[in-house]
Amino acid sequence: MTWFEDVAPNVRLKLATDSQPGLRRAQIGAAWALGAAFMSGRPSAAMAVLPTGTGKSAVLGLVPLLVPTDRPVLLAAPNRLVRDQLAAAMRNQDVLRRAGAVPEEADNPRVRVVEHRLATADDWIEASRDADIVVGTMGVLSPSYAGVARPPGGLFRMAL
Repeated sequence: MTWFEDVAPNVRLKLATDSQPGLRRAQIGAAWALGAAFMSGRPSAAMAVLPTGTGKSAVLGLVPLLVPTDRPVLLAAPNRLVRDQLAAAMRNQDVLRRAGAVPEEADNPRVRVVEHRLATADDWIEASRDADIVVGTMGVLSPSYAGVARPPGGLFRMAL
């Protein structure tokens, strides 16, 4: 069982108020919209555009909980700084815990950071082994870059 399948039944999305912690309207809206795109039953692409400081990392953490999966999730970051910030946010789920979305007592997901190009299908399989979330930059994950192999079909439930 993946972390997503284990935690999803206990996820609570509540709107923040002046006196109560919770999620921002933009976070809940974006998470539901992206989740709906993945629930459509056919491969699709979706995009949510959020302003700086809105809490995109929380949205990335929420979507796979709304669409629980038995496979890892792939997160692509534009650079190493964002990759490392994203990996840290995914490892501890602090924002979602403070918002009351993820139970305090829930285990943390298993996060793998990819630092080198995945040149073969075996590299992809190894990078995702025992992981709930795989995080890397476009330069090491995207087959549009020289030396990066296409991931094996069905390896990930979603790429965000």
